[in-house]
Amino acid sequence: MKRRPLLTVLLVIVALVVTPLAILARQQPIGRILPNAIHDAVRAPEYPGRMDQHVEAAPPWESITPESGGYFFEEFQSISTNQAVDWESFVIEGRIYLAVANNCNAYTRNIDSKVYEWNGSSFTEFQSIPTHGAFDWESFVIDAETYLAVANSRNDSTSSINSNVYKWNGSSFVEFQSIPTHGAVGWESFVIDGETYLAVVGFQFRWAEFF
Repeated sequence: MKRRPLLTVLLVIVALVVTPLAILARQQPIGRILPNAIHDAVRAPEYPGRMDQHVEAAPPWESITPESGGYFFEEFQSISTNQAVDWESFVIEGRIYLAVANNCNAYTRNIDSKVYEWNGSSFTEFQSIPTHGAFDWESFVIDAETYLAVANSRNDSTSSINSNVYKWNGSSFVEFQSIPTHGAVGWESFVIDGETYLAVVGFQFRWAEFF
């Protein structure tokens, strides 16, 4: 896909910098903002190459509970993950899928992220994909073909690593393209004049690039 002048994608840059991904452009450690009246500092789990960081909770918000008479979500299913930072849902030929970006475990960032398929009553594991500090999945369609792009933020030694695009082959996702990135934390796909583009955001060197 050919590149466009910067002005044609300026709005996409604006959209990207106001997303939660832009928080990491300030090179802040990964953390989860906790709702409600939880004010104690929480500590991120230890893993190679990163020190524990304290994350202060957000101010309390009003919660909707059964007692308040409001609508609420009940837990439906629990899925085991490893420092998950993103979910992406998509549909292929009427089948519903969820992809999770597993960032790391206690020992390494080089772990599999998972794709789950809805079987009519729950999500079951469908495919494991090797990732490296995965931070984001982006699904998109080109000419009726479904693709998944993963943002690999870093392995155990460097943030200058490839992020990958996978293509649906009718039964699973296979690697389609490998793209050099630097601390990638997010992909965004969009269409201009019938052509599909991918924008990637990285926090390591505060950069964005378009393909």
